[in-house]
Amino acid sequence: MAEVMERLERVQLPPHVREQLGLDKDWQRKVPRDFLERVLKTASKYEHVLRELSKR
Repeated sequence: MAEVMERLERVQLPPHVREQLGLDKDWQRKVPRDFLERVLKTASKYEHVLRELSKR
């Protein structure tokens, strides 16, 4: 989980993209921890499918 949070902190979006998405400048810090946990759980559940899709 810590690695995911560190990577999320390093994501840099251009200002115009942030504006289009409706995100603040410090949007990474506002992502709830429980949401990240759900994303990781879902990704691990469908890991095989995601790997197949990434090959295409």
